[in-house]
Amino acid sequence: MKRGNRRPLVGRNSYRASTAPLPDTPSSQPQQPPSQQHQTLTQRTGVSSALAAAGTSALSIFSPYTVQGVLSSTTPSTQQSLPKPIEAEPVTDADTLSTVTVPAPPFNGGSELGHENEPTSVFESEGLGPARTLKLRVNGALNALSASPDKDQVVVAGREVLKILSVTDRAVTEVLNLRVGVKLNLNFSSNDVKWSPYARNTIATAATNGAVAIWDLNRPGVQKLDRILTEHARAVNRITFHPSEEVLMLSASQDGTMKLWDLRQRNSPARHTFEGKAESVRDVRFSPTNAFEFAAAFENGNLQKWDIRNPSQLERKWSAHNGLALTVDWHPDGRLIASGGRDRQIKVWDTKSEQRKPLYTFQTIAPVARVAWRPGYETQLSSCSLTTDARIQTWDLGSPYIPMYALEAHENVATGFLWHNSNTVWSVSKDRMFISHDIRSAYKPMDLLNTNAHAWNCFGDMTFAIDERRRVEEET
Repeated sequence: MKRGNRRPLVGRNSYRASTAPLPDTPSSQPQQPPSQQHQTLTQRTGVSSALAAAGTSALSIFSPYTVQGVLSSTTPSTQQSLPKPIEAEPVTDADTLSTVTVPAPPFNGGSELGHENEPTSVFESEGLGPARTLKLRVNGALNALSASPDKDQVVVAGREVLKILSVTDRAVTEVLNLRVGVKLNLNFSSNDVKWSPYARNTIATAATNGAVAIWDLNRPGVQKLDRILTEHARAVNRITFHPSEEVLMLSASQDGTMKLWDLRQRNSPARHTFEGKAESVRDVRFSPTNAFEFAAAFENGNLQKWDIRNPSQLERKWSAHNGLALTVDWHPDGRLIASGGRDRQIKVWDTKSEQRKPLYTFQTIAPVARVAWRPGYETQLSSCSLTTDARIQTWDLGSPYIPMYALEAHENVATGFLWHNSNTVWSVSKDRMFISHDIRSAYKPMDLLNTNAHAWNCFGDMTFAIDERRRVEEET
């Protein structure tokens, strides 16, 4: 075959450019059929005018001598329609942040409040308005946190820390050290902590030795420990209170069992024990809409759904992750469940469907330690990583490849976080910091993407794609 007879294949949405020298006057273009929804442009220099005529996007092929391209309009998406997310309030130039350090309030030698360190409240704000970022460093690495029922306080826990902090829109201060007055041992080396959503005086902690400690804040004196539950044979990884029955609590252990406790029965064993038969249990959550259902994540990658009325038989099982499933969270509608695993994926499951495949899958750069749905934004959820990545990222179901927001404040990976409200995230880390973030001050990774691309073929032709919308926004 002679080389001169070869001509490249040209796709439907492209046009083969001429390699002839550019004449003094533009050559006439062949008339296109009315049914062809494309526009052909010929120009002598540059491509800006062609792009300006393109509308929203452009895809063209041209040679160094002439520019002839086909511009096609955007077609409607065929993907599953989703509720339109509400855009967070943008950060303006007036939101420029400054850092101020405020000494902690005085206390009487720590005898009443139980301080072990000299905390400082560090916040970033502009003027006298609410702070965008609040920080407090404690005296040890932190593993978990939980908000009080009215969300004006938070309890933070670690292997050497168990403290209650007060959080306002201007400062974070330490209120109470729960480890004061108790004989320190492994019962108080905490993997997890939960504040009862209905009883402001009740806090539970999960220990590395299998104990679950119950704390009563109304107890007189400095020592607030109420009792210790010791039925688990290995470390307790997670605890959760029932969303409507304040006396019920679930614990999930490394021994592969989940136990349902009735806190009214002080000297009785657990009401039910659930055998997952799937290695260790890493997370457990009650359904927000069904008083009898809960979901659990296991080290073999399984995700299970149970009914507390039938402790001998699970209701549903999904093979969710390759390797450990580390976290699970229910959507507020009670139908969807999000899970995260060591395989660096977040998956969303429909509990009412017979389908065994996830509805959505998000690929992250590190194992997923925690997931939580964003309140008020039914298509958004957030995650933090087990290793490497210290960011807390917020994802949208309609854009599963790039996070919408990323919060960067911790020096080490975040070990736990919660949504205080629809715009504020509270988090803790092994860097010993509690931080209150405003997501409106987070950066948007999608804004950093290069939406322009080009490529050459072996005949000297180049194809390019340019985001016309961004170019127009930058010019205006």
